[in-house]
Amino acid sequence: MALQRQILEEDIRSQEVLELAGLPLDGRDELHVPADGRGMALRQALCDFMLAGRRRLAA
Repeated sequence: MALQRQILEEDIRSQEVLELAGLPLDGRDELHVPADGRGMALRQALCDFMLAGRRRLAA
């Protein structure tokens, strides 16, 4: 348990310095492998949802 807590604390410190505000939605922002397929599909759906919302507001 102590080792898991130590790893988690290291991960939290690493994430804090990155200053990311959510998921990067542009697929060109990261390197991807075949195992990322579902994550990429989710990000594409979020991007499509965001664009649809913008179009709706503009109409």
